[in-house]
Amino acid sequence: MERIVNNLNKIEMYLLLIWAAITLIQKEFSWEIDSVFIICSILLSAIYTLQPNIAVEKLKDKPTLVRNYPMLLGVGSGVLIMGIMFKLMNYPGGTISTRIGMLAVLISCLGLFYNPIQDEFLPVMKKILLRLFVLIAIGLYVSL
Repeated sequence: MERIVNNLNKIEMYLLLIWAAITLIQKEFSWEIDSVFIICSILLSAIYTLQPNIAVEKLKDKPTLVRNYPMLLGVGSGVLIMGIMFKLMNYPGGTISTRIGMLAVLISCLGLFYNPIQDEFLPVMKKILLRLFVLIAIGLYVSL
């Protein structure tokens, strides 16, 4: 599973930006690209939900907050992406999923002020910040 997630990590940022563009197109113009939007949302949500499982194994000897940070960020991102998809597709539960995911992502933003988390995740901080910015911006845009 680690090899699969590592290969998916290579395309994660591209997939996130494509997903953001498709989300904006879906919200503004309501084009018939539902299947592409659903596939991108599910794949991105799966990547973000599976990533923490590998990180938790590597962080066994770290403090509890550092060990649980990837789980909070990953699961929160996955729930937010699925909530945005549900909301745009007018499925039930979209609003509550978006709010729960947004809350988890915002709590993970607060975790970045904790020095041990900063020290541990400094090599991937640009990637984390880009993910947080895109998800929060799209989440707020869709919620309004």
